[in-house]
Amino acid sequence: MNDIVEIWRSSPIPEGPWVVRKALPQDVRDRVTALLAGLHDSDPDCAYGVAHGETAGFAPGTHEEHSTIIDIRRAEMSGS
Repeated sequence: MNDIVEIWRSSPIPEGPWVVRKALPQDVRDRVTALLAGLHDSDPDCAYGVAHGETAGFAPGTHEEHSTIIDIRRAEMSGS
């Protein structure tokens, strides 16, 4: 570990988003969001399973927070 040198650090790279369809009733969207937001605290084993590994938890996000992934996908699709 003493030989490891950080040469660059990216912005945080979030995992793929969990998306709640806008066509669902607002109360359903709110319940799903609340369930995921509290899952790490209420049931860590279930949160581990949902995340497919260790997680610090789930939180509502924005489109902008996934801009790094979007940019990479666009570059892959354009062949750049």
